[in-house]
Amino acid sequence: MKNDQYDQYIVTLNQLSDTLKKVSRSKDLKESFNRIFEFSKQLLNYTMMVIYMYDEKKEELTVVAAQGTSTEKLKSRTKFKIGEGVVGWVAKEKKAIVLKDATKAKDFRVRRYYKEDPLIKSFMAVPLIYENKVLGILSVSHNKPHVYREKDVQMMSIIASQVAAIIKINKLLQDRTKIYKLILHSINTGVILVDNRKKITLFNNAAEKITGFSTKQVIGKKLNCLKGTPYFECILKTFKTKQPIHEVEATFYDASKNEKSIVISTTVVRDSENNFLGVTAIFRDVSEYKKLQEEISRTEKLASLGRLTAGVAHEIRNPLLPIRTAASYLLKKTDPDHEYYGLIKIIWEESDRLNKFLDDFVSLAKPSNSKEIFELNQLILEISDFIKLQLESKDIKLELDLCMEKTTLFASVQEFRQVLINLLLNAIDAMSDGGTLAIATFIENGYLVLKVKDTGCGIKKENLKNVFDPFYTTKSNGTGLGLFIVHNIVTKNNGKIYLQSIEGKGTTVTVKLKRYFK
Repeated sequence: MKNDQYDQYIVTLNQLSDTLKKVSRSKDLKESFNRIFEFSKQLLNYTMMVIYMYDEKKEELTVVAAQGTSTEKLKSRTKFKIGEGVVGWVAKEKKAIVLKDATKAKDFRVRRYYKEDPLIKSFMAVPLIYENKVLGILSVSHNKPHVYREKDVQMMSIIASQVAAIIKINKLLQDRTKIYKLILHSINTGVILVDNRKKITLFNNAAEKITGFSTKQVIGKKLNCLKGTPYFECILKTFKTKQPIHEVEATFYDASKNEKSIVISTTVVRDSENNFLGVTAIFRDVSEYKKLQEEISRTEKLASLGRLTAGVAHEIRNPLLPIRTAASYLLKKTDPDHEYYGLIKIIWEESDRLNKFLDDFVSLAKPSNSKEIFELNQLILEISDFIKLQLESKDIKLELDLCMEKTTLFASVQEFRQVLINLLLNAIDAMSDGGTLAIATFIENGYLVLKVKDTGCGIKKENLKNVFDPFYTTKSNGTGLGLFIVHNIVTKNNGKIYLQSIEGKGTTVTVKLKRYFK
């Protein structure tokens, strides 16, 4: 090898090494191809260079990048099957090809578009092979004939090997990224990633569901778009301190004004050289878990009350039985005109009333065995008529929105009459200055749903957790058993009850029940 050839060879290797370094730092496939185009231009004389990729699903070669013509237009009109045309032949045979003058070639026909692309005379194409598998084709062309020689094929093959490696690596990264994204968007834990410029770069499906914000609303935006939320506060604190936060519980209102409880953690993101890259927030919705805890606590209270009720009733009935028996005996033996007859009658009547009260009191903790099939809508209409005068006297407007489908239940009519009366009377009591009482029924996810909504005084936030507790009341003349009885009846019929209230605006009670099907 002559000195000038050797020097040129060294320069070429240095250029290739420099290009590979630039390619390795490229952000994406497009930038990598542009680096290849820049490098190739220094070594090869061409008017157009095209990179094709083999699409295994469609079984065809499609343009992914080009220089010297419009890539997008080339993509739409230039596609080859394996073995089709000169590009397809190179892919099938896994061999490079050089046409000194494509306009005069007899065995191969090069597809040309003179109006949009440069004239193709000299043509060269090499396969992009990785592990003996064709990933695509790299072609160059010139508008003059006899431009390419054997040394150009060798240089082109070196470039092709690098392009094949880039495509393979990119495909592996894409596959891995797809898996990571699939996992990330499938989990029920919210994930937010904020870069070192405080821009939101990741917002998974669970984050959308929990926060109420959509990805379009936040991706690419500054962290300030989440201001007023606990995840904003935690991420900002981590930015300032560069210290992670672990399992902090917070309550907030999402974008739809629904109250939620979350547990949030943050981590600091750094690269291999310990440079700060941003902050990740991971959080989960524990609202249902907290409700479940409250239900368990309420059930435990109910069980305790049941035991207390049984014990109290037993202790009262022990002395009450002989009192009732004696009063009944004396009443029969005493003449109605006797001066003690009235006193004895009072003893008997009051002891009998106390006995009935004990029966009702004990029944709070015992399920009713008296069940029948009835229509909830019909029961609502009956009770609505019953309270009509009371509504009119308090200037309360009644709105009924009852579904057209069957609202059949298999339960105790008396108990559900009690449920409706308690809920409606509570709503009426809350609207001392008038308002609107709305009763609705509808079917949702297989459940029969009853909603009772008022525009009354509402309940203070700190009192909401206690509304279903026995003997808890904020009324001066209340017993605290109304909502407790309602909750007890609903839950023992395998139903669910929820209460939402905003002080000064009103209360909504939602009851979900299983429909009865004949």
